Amino acid sequence: MATLNEIVYNIRNIAYAGTSNSEQDLSTRQIKFWVHYTRAKLLKQMAANGKQLPYICFQNYNATQNMDFLSIEEPSWQTYVNAVTSSNEELIVISDRTADLAGLPLTQNHNEDFYGRDFYNFDVNEDIDEYGRLVLVYPPLLNINNNYGFGELSLRYGQDTLNQNHSTIPIPLVSKDQNTAKKYNRFTSAVAPSAYTDVYAENNYVLIIRQLRSVFRESTATTYDAPIQYRVYANVCLQNPTEVPGWDDNHTYPIPQFMVKDLTQGVLTELQVQLNAPSDKISDNADTTKLVQPTAQR
Repeated sequence: MATLNEIVYNIRNIAYAGTSNSEQDLSTRQIKFWVHYTRAKLLKQMAANGKQLPYICFQNYNATQNMDFLSIEEPSWQTYVNAVTSSNEELIVISDRTADLAGLPLTQNHNEDFYGRDFYNFDVNEDIDEYGRLVLVYPPLLNINNNYGFGELSLRYGQDTLNQNHSTIPIPLVSKDQNTAKKYNRFTSAVAPSAYTDVYAENNYVLIIRQLRSVFRESTATTYDAPIQYRVYANVCLQNPTEVPGWDDNHTYPIPQFMVKDLTQGVLTELQVQLNAPSDKISDNADTTKLVQPTAQR
């Protein structure tokens, strides 16, 4: 499979016939921008034709604590999370219960409707303030085939670090309105967790997973144990694939091999304006900026 560097330098070689001695040569940074733009356009066209995106278009992007929106906005929440977890990949749900444990003056009310009534029906031994949500900040996603930029989304929970001896729980992606109106849909479970994407202030693209339990209960049903530690696993389709953590331009670029030719042709189309501009060959150390071009009007 082609890497980003292989695609970029292949485009440069085609565009300049193997030479690069012009003052008008474009930087690889500009070509990479066109590569990301053209990839997004090709994937959009594929989806518009009713085709499913190949698996290679998605990248693994598991959540970490530095993606927690509340930790970014509220340092005291990050201090609490650090105190009750031992790994950067362990996440704590924000609820009225955990907000109180963290000493935050917050009233979540995420499980109440417009009139303050309980939005969900809970088991006998559960309280409304036990349930909350995770808000995770992601780079801009490519929403194709109504997947909101996600190929897969799942989570695990446990009480100790890496003590999560059960299979992952798949989380469905729905629209914001569908998530809010789950209680009134007889075909879906009102108490099952689901997720949706949103855009907060300053263009923060966030993933919100709602209806998550935040604390464990003992069998006595009245005593609370430590908060539940979650791990979130995701495969995403980013607008800019290089924004995934640990990216290197020598990694395989997330596009099918059969689309590399179309990608190259699309970028060369963007380059055509630059290629048609008069070339200013570098042949010596002279300052050519003061010379009058033969085709310029005096």
